[in-house]
This record gives sequence, structure tokens and C-alpha cells, in this order.
Amino acid sequence: DPHAFAAAYNLGVVEDRQGQTNQALQSYARAIKIQPDYESAVEATVNVYLRQGTPDQAVAYVQPIATYWERNLYLQAILANALVEANRVDEAEQVARKALSRDEKSVPAMIALANASIRRGRLELADSVLEQALAINPKYPEILGEKCYKSLRDIPGKVDLVDVFRKTQDVITPRTTRLLRA
Repeated sequence: DPHAFAAAYNLGVVEDRQGQTNQALQSYARAIKIQPDYESAVEATVNVYLRQGTPDQAVAYVQPIATYWERNLYLQAILANALVEANRVDEAEQVARKALSRDEKSVPAMIALANASIRRGRLELADSVLEQALAINPKYPEILGEKCYKSLRDIPGKVDLVDVFRKTQDVITPRTTRLLRA
């Protein structure tokens, strides 16, 4: 059955909630064996390790998966968050920024970068990144009571600050300069 991965994952969630951690890990592993890039099962496994107080084990588990599926930005964000929990903040920032270089609107990667910034005590940067994650989201008109915009051009008024996770030459053009000055 091609959907058996979801059933294995759901069984793992039930087992995890019942405190049957080893059985839950086995069910998550079955889900991943069927669907190797199944983010929910990978994230659940990492969360078990983090709850157990073994962030290095969480990193050791997710790193090869995220490396193999390097274009899966959600898996990159899971890795970055595990790295933050393991106090490997430099690596976490690198992973999150690399994901954001592939898609600057990747909210999970933005959240991972914000978590790394919080760990470093850079609360203003974390706040800015989280505001960007909320503000520019083409899928929803509103998140948590905050209006979302499909792009920077759609934000009314002058924009004072923009965090951009791309090379300068990819971003600063005569057109973007005009938009920012308007």
C-alpha cells in the first residue's frame, strides 16, 4: 500500500503519546523506510531524541537524511533546529541560510534561523526574521492576526528594513532600488 507510511507514522504518534517511546521510534522508522523523505516522521523522531535530552543523537539521526535530500527545505529546517538544540549554532545558521538561498520564503528555514538568533541572544534579528516569515506569505491573507503580502512590492508604504538571504547581486537591481525608495 503506497499510503502505509502515513499509517506507520500515525501509529508512532499514538505510541509516543502513550509513552511507548521505543515502539514509536520503530513506527517512525517504518514510515521512513516506506517514504524516505517523510518529514513528519523525521521530525517526530528528532523530537523524541530532543525530549530524551540527546540533541547530538537527534543531529546524528537527521543529518544524513537532510544531506541526502538536500533540496527538501523542510528537512533542512529540521536539521538546523536540531543543531541549535545541540548548541551548534554556527552550523544551524549555515543550514538555514542555505535553505533560504534556495527559497527565500521558506518559513521553516526562517524559523530555524530565528531560533539560532535567539540562542545567540540576537533577539532583534530573530524578531525581524519572524516578522518577515509572517509578513510575506503568498498562501495566506493573514497569519495570527497579521496581514500577509505576496511580495515586497505589495506592502503599502515605505519599507524601512528587509532581511534578504541572497547574494547582493541577485537582489539589488535598479528596479528593487526604485521600489525601496518609493
